[in-house]
Amino acid sequence: MFIHLLKYSLKRIGKNRNIVFWLLAFPVIIGTFMHLMTARSFEMEEKFDTIPVAVVVQADDEEYSRLLREAASGRGMPLLEITETTEQEAQALLEQGKAEGIVYIGDKLSLRVLESGDIPSLLQMILNRVEQCRNYDMPWTVEHSFVTESDIGGDNMKPAMNFIYAVMALVCLLASLAGYECAMMEWDGASGPGLRRAVSPVGRTKGMLADFLACEIAGYGASCIVFIYMRFVLGVRLGDRYLLILLLLLPVAVSSGIMLGMFTGSLPLRRDSVRLAVLTGIILVCCALDDLMIHGIRDGIEHSIPWLNDINPAAMISDAFYSLNVYGGYSRFLLDIGRLGGVTVLLVLLCLILKRRKWYAGV
Repeated sequence: MFIHLLKYSLKRIGKNRNIVFWLLAFPVIIGTFMHLMTARSFEMEEKFDTIPVAVVVQADDEEYSRLLREAASGRGMPLLEITETTEQEAQALLEQGKAEGIVYIGDKLSLRVLESGDIPSLLQMILNRVEQCRNYDMPWTVEHSFVTESDIGGDNMKPAMNFIYAVMALVCLLASLAGYECAMMEWDGASGPGLRRAVSPVGRTKGMLADFLACEIAGYGASCIVFIYMRFVLGVRLGDRYLLILLLLLPVAVSSGIMLGMFTGSLPLRRDSVRLAVLTGIILVCCALDDLMIHGIRDGIEHSIPWLNDINPAAMISDAFYSLNVYGGYSRFLLDIGRLGGVTVLLVLLCLILKRRKWYAGV
């Protein structure tokens, strides 16, 4: 009977065109567009050359000066070609094309360029790295850092990768739509599936477990397809620890998304449209805070209110990818997996609490 329920749930999900589109087609489309948008950044980093800049010291800050010298030195891969000069001479170098920008050292770093483009954007990224190293007392050249020569063209920390990891987090959270549909069928006694489930001799626990496994299979299958498409069709570097990603990260991440949908579908709201709007808003907010729309938001949250990233499933998924491909080691990766599992368990308990009264009433 359980196998029959599982097959029925899988068929119901597969026949729902909306779920199929959002689980599979939409991530492929948005992943393709994100790759096209960031492909130029990857090409520029792989063919990188040092950037000539003029440095104007407005206020003596030895830490800024040291970090900029390290960026221009032979430690790791030299990124900058620095010319310390006055503001008038720096302006002349900028206008003559002998400098890509003017870096001002004061209470904080500031940058002046003549026009926007790839090189000024990369220069701003380097200065952001300098700010990060100064604020957190980090060395410029560290193992697995994006400034080392061995990692500059590999699986390293690049702002362009924020979007790619955010897309993978979106794929996992979109599994919540399948969980939402199953929850609505379970709780809506007026619908055809709901009526059949209500009069069925099969226990609610067994039916819910079959629905959850069906959602897990559908969501995990979709996330694997998107992962394979992005890695082997688009050629996006997502790391080389495939077993950990496919066998541990994606199943746990998809489970958290499914339970988010089931929890939202269980909310005591009068209209289904309101529940769906709440779920859609949660997914969009989580992904927006994970740099899907604008780069730098997640780092800004980490600096100001870090606990927000600790409860955001999308941020945890992206951080797990970073843990495998950038930070090295497995402690932080396992911590992210544990947090995602904790979120899943918490949502399971909340779903049971919300529906406890209806179960006792026999609804």
